[in-house]
Amino acid sequence: MLLRLILATTVSFFTTPVLGLFFPLIGLMIAGIIAGYAAGSPLTGFIASALGSLPWHLLAAHLFAAVLLGLLAGVAAGPLAYIAVVTIGVSVSGLGGLIGGLLASRASKSTPQS
Repeated sequence: MLLRLILATTVSFFTTPVLGLFFPLIGLMIAGIIAGYAAGSPLTGFIASALGSLPWHLLAAHLFAAVLLGLLAGVAAGPLAYIAVVTIGVSVSGLGGLIGGLLASRASKSTPQS
């Protein structure tokens, strides 16, 4: 299980910036589904997707919050924007990981073992 978690976290880490940059929310969901499918179970998929995408969301939140602060010139906008970007991004990616893990667990149950 630990090996699958490491593999799925790595998959999430590399697919999140590519898909998330071109297709912001849908891309995060798809990256999460791919990582969740690699994880093989819903809980592992959720954890792996959230962990793998967290560094990218922290970076995006930092840049977004800095731009928002510069545009609005208000101190209160920074922390709120930071929290919103990280929470929404990690939640969407984690939900995708949960869905991918459910798909993988269902696929493994329906496939006959020889």
